[in-house]
Amino acid sequence: MRSKEKIAELITKIINDENNELKNSDIFLVDVKVTSDNKISVFIDSEDGIKISDCAIINKLAESELDRESEDFELIVSSAGIDKPFKVIKQYIKNIGKSVEAQTIDGSKIIGTLKEVTDLFIVIEKLINQKNKNAEIEKLMFEHLKQVKLIITF
Repeated sequence: MRSKEKIAELITKIINDENNELKNSDIFLVDVKVTSDNKISVFIDSEDGIKISDCAIINKLAESELDRESEDFELIVSSAGIDKPFKVIKQYIKNIGKSVEAQTIDGSKIIGTLKEVTDLFIVIEKLINQKNKNAEIEKLMFEHLKQVKLIITF
């Protein structure tokens, strides 16, 4: 079975390689999952969203680096998904100014606009009174967060 760390290292190398078809992209690795039956799932994101062609390029380049002769595997490269909780700081930064739902480890939920992101905390502006546009600022330490997701509105 291939290790999650080795796959993450390979994908990061591919994304950062200036000599492949992804050059000058802002794609970043969000997560890697490897199951016991060697199903490898790679989740990526970027400031402008992910195209199917981005996934195909990374899949092709990763497959060329992995030896199928020594161990069989299934490789899937896909977008991190807009309905999934944020996993890496770049996802938080990408979504500054957008509506999010934060769930703390004690179970409370905070809904509002993501205003600021640092290495230690995020700042969410909660709308208290719709009519008067009164807002309250919540500073949430990452260590107290269970998950944060984008609120999708149509």
